[in-house]
Amino acid sequence: MTKSTKLALGILALLVLWVLSGVLFSEREAPVAATASETKTFTVRARDIVAEPFTQHVLIRGRTEAIRAVDLKAEIEGQVEATPVEKGARVDAGAVVCRLAADDRKARLEEAKALREQRRLEYDAARELAKKGHRSAVQVAQAKALYEAAEAQAEQARLALEKTAIRAPFAGRIEDRPADIGDYLQKGGLCARLIDEDPFLVVGEVGENEVGALVPDAEAIVRLTTGSELKGHIRYIAATATERTRTFRIEVTVANPDRVLREGLSADIEVPVKTVEAHRISPALLVLDDEGRVGVRTVDEKGRVAFHTVHILSDDGDAIWVSGLPRRAHVITVGQEFVAAGQTVEVAEDSAGGPA
Repeated sequence: MTKSTKLALGILALLVLWVLSGVLFSEREAPVAATASETKTFTVRARDIVAEPFTQHVLIRGRTEAIRAVDLKAEIEGQVEATPVEKGARVDAGAVVCRLAADDRKARLEEAKALREQRRLEYDAARELAKKGHRSAVQVAQAKALYEAAEAQAEQARLALEKTAIRAPFAGRIEDRPADIGDYLQKGGLCARLIDEDPFLVVGEVGENEVGALVPDAEAIVRLTTGSELKGHIRYIAATATERTRTFRIEVTVANPDRVLREGLSADIEVPVKTVEAHRISPALLVLDDEGRVGVRTVDEKGRVAFHTVHILSDDGDAIWVSGLPRRAHVITVGQEFVAAGQTVEVAEDSAGGPA
């Protein structure tokens, strides 16, 4: 017998059961004139379950991302004469990543220093002569202006020489270093790209129905596709939705002291939002009422069947967590498909282990 034949027979069997259950329900709901001795009471199995605290979570699909990434660019033009670190290397804050040729910048600095010293001496002399009445206030002011201009020129020369060394502004990893020895970098030319590895970000998009449950600094659990589990905190929740998807960006910071995280890893973010009373039951207990609502059938101490609409909160594989049942409920575990709300049944206690 082929797989398609087996599938067709299975579907046919389900349809027959559905038709029969409809007939049974309609017969029970129609007025009957039969006496109690002519009606046989249906027997079901049931067991007591009690609500437990259940923490609801917002689940977000995300990815890892460096918390900081900067392009190290030349502030002055010049030829690259040294590249002390290679692509992929880790560097400390202040480390030289690219060094440009100094050319005549050292000579210009020495010249500016000499001129500054000359102007200082002239200014000091002008002040002394002014005290003796041999210089006017205007002449002293001119000497001061020349000295301050020389100081500014010396500082400019010092900075020009200092900027030949392109340094890392923070400790991190050199993700790329396109500049090489002999390259000529214009002002703004790219030396290298640096990323900060600790802490790291896990970012994702959350829908408009769930974003209201999230708050900054809330704890979050991050699960990577590698199987690793990390703990972090929400550091950012966007106030404006992405126009195309109508979702809101969130950022979770996680510690990365071992530098094992890389940009672009897939991750699941789980954020606990609130704790409610819920029941853990087997998915087999779920039934549909005449209006198509998902629920669970229970039975009271007098044997009367009731239907409770439930909301599925979580699925942990072997069982599901639902809300909507009374705190203590006597749920029907066997025969729930063949009884209806308001029907009186015989009850046999179900002592099986595991979820109801």
